[in-house]
Amino acid sequence: MATRMILKNGDPQLRKHCHEVKDFNPRLHMLLDDMRQTLAESNGVGLAAPQVGVLRRAVIVLETNVPDGEEEYMIELINPTIVETAGEQTGAEGCLSIPNEFGIVQRPDYVKVRAQDRHGEWFEVEGRGLTARAFCHEIDHLDGHMYTEIAEKMLTPEELAALEQQEADNWLGTREGVRVRAVYNVEQKWNPDRHFCEQSLRLQGGRVIGGASPLPQSKEQCRRLVVGSGEAQGVITRVGHGVKGRGGATEDWEILLDSEKAMSFSAGPHFPGAGVKLSEGQRIGVQFERVRDWDSDAGDCGLDTYVNAPAKVLSGR
Repeated sequence: MATRMILKNGDPQLRKHCHEVKDFNPRLHMLLDDMRQTLAESNGVGLAAPQVGVLRRAVIVLETNVPDGEEEYMIELINPTIVETAGEQTGAEGCLSIPNEFGIVQRPDYVKVRAQDRHGEWFEVEGRGLTARAFCHEIDHLDGHMYTEIAEKMLTPEELAALEQQEADNWLGTREGVRVRAVYNVEQKWNPDRHFCEQSLRLQGGRVIGGASPLPQSKEQCRRLVVGSGEAQGVITRVGHGVKGRGGATEDWEILLDSEKAMSFSAGPHFPGAGVKLSEGQRIGVQFERVRDWDSDAGDCGLDTYVNAPAKVLSGR
């Protein structure tokens, strides 16, 4: 697999009609594999072949509506056609080909697509919420269309910030047990002092989709809100120490998961297995909780952190 360059708005390739895929061969498989790699590294939710300069009717969409504890996965759609829609949703939408810009776009809330897989077999797949939006967005690319053509308005930085704050407040107004759907942009910046790439989330939109009744909105509702838990295995790539408190220093690790995704963990001195000696190059298994804390400097609900992570060394260097 290889990472391909994503074409930016203004490139004439993005305005051309794509051709039907007729040959389901290793060349197509290589394109799809490269698109998967490119999408994963871009932290997007969808990518169309013309965005990487290939005028073929092929898209990849990340399915984010998965049960708690299950991993998101990519859906490959060859020669896709939308066969059914229902409902509507209106919210902020962006595009990897138009970085750092967002517009308000209305899309169906439910979409059914008929497409072929990489071997030419026909199938149907359904999407709701963000997945439905991504289906429409990426299939539009195949006919040379961009979301800016149908956006009700493009958001100024101030309007985007206000929308982010509003949606962050909506998050603060929920309590454990409430299911939420959010759209966010991941920003990465190299930290020369710590020698790794830091990630931050900019919330674009979100809404409660079911569950418990909301609590009064306040900063305190966000503090240490548990948003998920799980298990992971991988190789430690960095070991460091975070904030020192009354109970001792917090230990931070970064591991390269078996799924090839990198993840940072923070574990306090009281978590089970705190006495385990960890070093770079070790294979470990961890159980973790994702906790969202209030960021007083930013004035919003900050990054997810991985805490109370019992570590089990699986093997040495």
